Amino acid sequence: MSRLKLSSKTNGIMLSYVHFALNAILSIVLSSFVLRVIGKTNYGVYQSMTAFITYLVLLEFGMSTLMTRNISLLKKDGTDSIDVNKNVSTIWTATIILAAIMFALLVSFYFLIPSIYSNSFTNEQIVLGKRIFIFAGINLVTTFLTSTLNGLVLAYEKYIFEKLLGTIKLILRSILIIALLSIRADIMLLVIVDFSLGLLVFTITLLYCLFKFKAKLTFKYFDKTIIRFAAPLAIAMLIQGLVNTANTVVDKFLISIMMTPEDVSIYSITMLIFNMYSSVGTLPNTLFIPSIAKNVKNNIVGHEFTKTLVQPCRLNVIISGVIGFGFILVGRQFITLVYGADYLESWLYSLVIIIPLFFYLTNAIMAHVLTLYNKRQMMAYITLVATAINIGLTIFAIKWIGMFGAAMATAVSITIQIISLNIYYKKRIGISIFYLFKEAYKGIIPALALSFAFVFPIIQRIPRNLYSFLIGGSLFVVLFLTSFVLFGANQKEKEFINKLKKRFGKPKHQEKNKNESSVD
Repeated sequence: MSRLKLSSKTNGIMLSYVHFALNAILSIVLSSFVLRVIGKTNYGVYQSMTAFITYLVLLEFGMSTLMTRNISLLKKDGTDSIDVNKNVSTIWTATIILAAIMFALLVSFYFLIPSIYSNSFTNEQIVLGKRIFIFAGINLVTTFLTSTLNGLVLAYEKYIFEKLLGTIKLILRSILIIALLSIRADIMLLVIVDFSLGLLVFTITLLYCLFKFKAKLTFKYFDKTIIRFAAPLAIAMLIQGLVNTANTVVDKFLISIMMTPEDVSIYSITMLIFNMYSSVGTLPNTLFIPSIAKNVKNNIVGHEFTKTLVQPCRLNVIISGVIGFGFILVGRQFITLVYGADYLESWLYSLVIIIPLFFYLTNAIMAHVLTLYNKRQMMAYITLVATAINIGLTIFAIKWIGMFGAAMATAVSITIQIISLNIYYKKRIGISIFYLFKEAYKGIIPALALSFAFVFPIIQRIPRNLYSFLIGGSLFVVLFLTSFVLFGANQKEKEFINKLKKRFGKPKHQEKNKNESSVD
């Protein structure tokens, strides 16, 4: 059974990165396509409305994480199904109530649009914004409901379902948007596609949970004691949500009311890169929740517990390191090729943010560790203070140096979080922070630095953006992988690489000889 689960987790991780790669590629292609077809102004209105709506994400209270955490811990205990039913029913009931509150606030926000954007939007842009707001707002509510259901799917370790469904949705969305906008250049078509697919995915996920897990998605088993027990973590998740929203949305929102829709379009590219890069470091982490939960319940603590976190952290460093160093190397060429020279400044804004973000992502797995220890509150308080500083600095910096100031304020906020959180991990959780960072970077950073240093002077001699991007990016990745496999991989990674070689590299004649010997 454990072997089967390991295979499921491995497949889930692989599919997660396939999904991420597709999402990254298609998001970039679609944003470039939509910008060219719709224009900078209407795209800026669309981005402004989605940024405004995103504030309602704060009401999620981490329901998806609560669902995964509670059901995972109960399953490890082998607890009677009645306790599982109570937790599913209670968390789902809370989700429905929060969704109703979201909808009520959407109605209120709708009538505030003209006054909020009176100084930055024309009357025509306000009318367009209100139309976008309706469909995007309802899509937000259905996405929230789906997220909680996905928390249940993850708790039962069905890693493939969510990513497979998400990947199909991603491909279908891309096809529909390109096809429809090619016929008619209307930003509303994009919003309607998102709304329709969001509703479809919710329906499929709901049916899967009902029939596959026999989930009790009713009010029948509601238990107030579960709400009381989960309240501290839910509040911490609320604060964490406020932080995440501020870091990803507040810049765009403030620019939308202090500058112009065209400026929002430029900065939205920065936020697109920021969001994709952020997801790199957190993408595989949820897949490790069940195994971390087991270690927590087995009372593995201190340095021994730190050792169990090394591999997730190294996975984060490898992926985020390759993308981060690669973006520094050929990011300007990438922006110019995909979006045009008019958007080149977004590369600089992105660079300012992703450099500190790389260090933050190194041990992003710790957020789930704190959740399992029920100590997420202090992390939330630390990040809340950093976010307040971010908002204050952003308002001042936009007036002073425009969009560059917004990026700098976010970078300062991330740096404050890195320092404060790691002090907390060491003092309160007993994590050997210096050991964790040392082991996470060991062999990887030298391989990244060596590859970067070798490729950088080469691409400076290649004048064309397309050639320098393709040659520079490909050469960097190949050099890194080669140097990492030869000199950087630790023992576990070498064993994994050898297993891959045996699995995919077995010569056909060996298989033939094996079959012949079995016949003999």
